[in-house]
Amino acid sequence: MLRYVVIPSQLINSELPNNRPLKNMPIHGVAEYFDTEVIRKHLFPEDRIVINWIPYRLLPSNLPLLECENTVCASDVQVCNRIVSGLLSIATFYTIRRPRYAYTLDLYGSDVSSVRHHLLYHLKFIANELKDLACLSIVFGKQLDKQKLFDVIAECGLNKLTDSGDPNKTLQYYMECNL
Repeated sequence: MLRYVVIPSQLINSELPNNRPLKNMPIHGVAEYFDTEVIRKHLFPEDRIVINWIPYRLLPSNLPLLECENTVCASDVQVCNRIVSGLLSIATFYTIRRPRYAYTLDLYGSDVSSVRHHLLYHLKFIANELKDLACLSIVFGKQLDKQKLFDVIAECGLNKLTDSGDPNKTLQYYMECNL
Protein backbone atom coordinates (compact mmCIF):
# COMPACT_ATOMS: atom_id res chain seq x y z
CA MET A 1 0.00 0.00 0.00
CA LEU A 2 1.14 3.52 -0.78
CA ARG A 3 -0.14 6.66 0.91
CA TYR A 4 -0.11 10.30 -0.27
CA VAL A 5 -1.48 13.67 0.72
CA VAL A 6 -3.08 15.25 -2.33
CA ILE A 7 -3.40 19.04 -2.63
CA PRO A 8 -6.28 19.75 -5.07
CA SER A 9 -5.13 23.22 -6.08
CA GLN A 10 -2.06 21.59 -7.58
CA LEU A 11 -4.15 19.18 -9.62
CA ILE A 12 -6.73 21.41 -11.27
CA ASN A 13 -4.49 22.79 -14.06
CA SER A 14 -3.46 19.44 -15.42
CA GLU A 15 -1.22 19.54 -18.45
CA LEU A 16 -0.79 15.79 -18.61
CA PRO A 17 -2.83 14.18 -21.39
CA ASN A 18 -5.26 11.47 -20.40
CA ASN A 19 -6.45 10.17 -23.76
CA ARG A 20 -6.93 6.51 -22.88
CA PRO A 21 -10.66 5.80 -22.71
CA LEU A 22 -11.68 5.15 -19.11
CA LYS A 23 -15.26 4.18 -18.51
CA ASN A 24 -16.86 5.52 -15.36
CA MET A 25 -19.11 2.73 -14.20
CA PRO A 26 -21.43 1.94 -11.32
CA ILE A 27 -20.09 -0.75 -9.00
CA HIS A 28 -22.81 -3.19 -10.13
CA GLY A 29 -21.20 -3.01 -13.60
CA VAL A 30 -18.34 -5.05 -12.13
CA ALA A 31 -20.67 -8.08 -12.20
CA GLU A 32 -19.79 -8.71 -15.86
CA TYR A 33 -16.15 -9.10 -14.78
CA PHE A 34 -17.15 -11.75 -12.23
CA ASP A 35 -19.03 -13.69 -14.92
CA THR A 36 -16.33 -13.64 -17.61
CA GLU A 37 -13.64 -16.18 -16.71
CA VAL A 38 -10.74 -14.65 -18.66
CA ILE A 39 -11.40 -11.19 -17.15
CA ARG A 40 -11.99 -12.59 -13.67
CA LYS A 41 -8.64 -14.41 -13.71
CA HIS A 42 -6.85 -11.27 -14.97
CA LEU A 43 -8.36 -8.85 -12.46
CA PHE A 44 -8.92 -11.12 -9.48
CA PRO A 45 -6.38 -13.97 -9.55
CA GLU A 46 -7.03 -14.72 -5.88
CA ASP A 47 -10.83 -14.95 -6.43
CA ARG A 48 -11.57 -12.07 -4.12
CA ILE A 49 -12.09 -8.34 -4.25
CA VAL A 50 -11.09 -5.94 -1.49
CA ILE A 51 -13.00 -2.69 -1.24
CA ASN A 52 -12.09 -0.18 1.46
CA TRP A 53 -10.07 -2.80 3.37
CA ILE A 54 -12.88 -5.39 3.39
CA PRO A 55 -12.28 -8.63 1.40
CA TYR A 56 -15.22 -10.18 -0.45
CA ARG A 57 -15.52 -13.42 -2.39
CA LEU A 58 -16.29 -13.00 -6.08
CA LEU A 59 -20.00 -13.66 -5.87
CA PRO A 60 -22.67 -11.58 -7.61
CA SER A 61 -24.61 -11.66 -4.34
CA ASN A 62 -21.80 -9.62 -2.74
CA LEU A 63 -22.09 -6.74 -5.23
CA PRO A 64 -24.66 -4.79 -3.16
CA LEU A 65 -22.18 -4.91 -0.25
CA LEU A 66 -19.55 -3.17 -2.38
CA GLU A 67 -21.66 -0.19 -3.37
CA CYS A 68 -22.00 2.97 -1.35
CA GLU A 69 -22.59 6.60 -2.29
CA ASN A 70 -18.89 7.38 -1.87
CA THR A 71 -17.62 4.85 -4.43
CA VAL A 72 -15.85 5.84 -7.65
CA CYS A 73 -15.27 3.07 -10.18
CA ALA A 74 -13.42 3.26 -13.52
CA SER A 75 -12.36 0.66 -16.06
CA ASP A 76 -10.51 0.37 -19.35
CA VAL A 77 -10.66 -3.43 -19.43
CA GLN A 78 -10.76 -4.89 -22.93
CA VAL A 79 -10.58 -8.43 -24.28
CA CYS A 80 -9.16 -9.25 -27.68
CA ASN A 81 -8.66 -12.92 -28.65
CA ARG A 82 -8.97 -13.94 -24.99
CA ILE A 83 -6.13 -11.56 -24.02
CA VAL A 84 -7.16 -9.04 -21.38
CA SER A 85 -5.70 -5.56 -21.11
CA GLY A 86 -6.51 -2.62 -18.86
CA LEU A 87 -7.28 -2.17 -15.19
CA LEU A 88 -10.25 -1.80 -12.91
CA SER A 89 -9.96 0.89 -10.24
CA ILE A 90 -12.39 1.29 -7.38
CA ALA A 91 -12.08 4.07 -4.84
CA THR A 92 -13.98 4.89 -1.70
CA PHE A 93 -13.73 8.15 0.19
CA TYR A 94 -14.96 9.51 3.49
CA THR A 95 -14.39 12.54 5.66
CA ILE A 96 -11.75 12.56 8.36
CA ARG A 97 -10.29 15.26 10.54
CA ARG A 98 -6.96 15.99 8.80
CA PRO A 99 -6.72 16.08 5.88
CA ARG A 100 -10.40 16.52 5.05
CA TYR A 101 -10.81 13.23 3.16
CA ALA A 102 -9.44 9.70 3.12
CA TYR A 103 -9.48 8.28 -0.42
CA THR A 104 -8.63 4.60 -0.83
CA LEU A 105 -7.87 3.51 -4.39
CA ASP A 106 -7.86 -0.23 -5.15
CA LEU A 107 -6.24 -1.26 -8.45
CA TYR A 108 -7.09 -4.61 -10.07
CA GLY A 109 -5.14 -6.18 -12.91
CA SER A 110 -1.52 -6.17 -14.05
CA ASP A 111 -1.56 -3.76 -17.02
CA VAL A 112 1.01 -1.15 -15.95
CA SER A 113 0.31 0.86 -19.11
CA SER A 114 -3.12 1.73 -17.62
CA VAL A 115 -1.92 2.83 -14.18
CA ARG A 116 -1.14 6.41 -15.15
CA HIS A 117 -4.59 6.95 -16.65
CA HIS A 118 -6.36 5.53 -13.62
CA LEU A 119 -4.22 7.54 -11.22
CA LEU A 120 -4.91 10.76 -13.14
CA TYR A 121 -8.62 9.95 -13.27
CA HIS A 122 -8.81 9.64 -9.49
CA LEU A 123 -6.53 12.61 -8.81
CA LYS A 124 -8.79 14.75 -10.99
CA PHE A 125 -11.83 13.42 -9.14
CA ILE A 126 -10.25 14.56 -5.86
CA ALA A 127 -9.48 17.98 -7.34
CA ASN A 128 -12.79 18.59 -9.11
CA GLU A 129 -15.31 16.84 -6.86
CA LEU A 130 -13.84 16.78 -3.35
CA LYS A 131 -11.96 20.09 -3.71
CA ASP A 132 -10.10 19.66 -0.44
CA LEU A 133 -7.03 17.92 0.95
CA ALA A 134 -7.18 14.15 0.73
CA CYS A 135 -5.06 11.33 2.03
CA LEU A 136 -4.77 8.99 -0.95
CA SER A 137 -3.99 5.34 -0.23
CA ILE A 138 -3.27 3.06 -3.19
CA VAL A 139 -3.78 -0.66 -2.71
CA PHE A 140 -2.68 -3.09 -5.41
CA GLY A 141 -2.12 -6.81 -5.86
CA LYS A 142 1.18 -8.57 -6.22
CA GLN A 143 0.55 -9.08 -9.96
CA LEU A 144 1.10 -5.34 -10.59
CA ASP A 145 4.78 -4.45 -11.07
CA LYS A 146 5.64 -2.37 -7.99
CA GLN A 147 8.65 -0.57 -9.51
CA LYS A 148 6.70 0.45 -12.60
CA LEU A 149 3.92 1.72 -10.34
CA PHE A 150 6.50 3.83 -8.46
CA ASP A 151 7.74 5.21 -11.80
CA VAL A 152 4.21 6.23 -12.80
CA ILE A 153 3.66 7.86 -9.44
CA ALA A 154 6.84 9.90 -9.88
CA GLU A 155 5.73 10.92 -13.42
CA CYS A 156 2.48 12.23 -11.95
CA GLY A 157 4.38 14.41 -9.51
CA LEU A 158 3.75 12.51 -6.31
CA ASN A 159 6.93 12.71 -4.27
CA LYS A 160 8.02 10.82 -1.21
CA LEU A 161 7.34 12.66 2.04
CA THR A 162 8.68 10.07 4.47
CA ASP A 163 10.29 6.70 4.20
CA SER A 164 10.84 4.45 7.19
CA GLY A 165 13.60 2.62 5.31
CA ASP A 166 11.49 -0.53 5.36
CA PRO A 167 9.98 -1.10 1.87
CA ASN A 168 7.21 -3.23 3.37
CA LYS A 169 5.85 -0.35 5.43
CA THR A 170 3.58 2.40 4.20
CA LEU A 171 5.23 5.22 2.29
CA GLN A 172 3.81 8.73 2.48
CA TYR A 173 3.90 11.11 -0.48
CA TYR A 174 2.81 14.63 -1.25
CA MET A 175 2.10 16.66 -4.38
CA GLU A 176 4.93 18.98 -5.29
CA CYS A 177 4.19 19.96 -8.88
CA ASN A 178 1.07 20.80 -10.85
CA LEU A 179 -0.71 18.01 -12.66
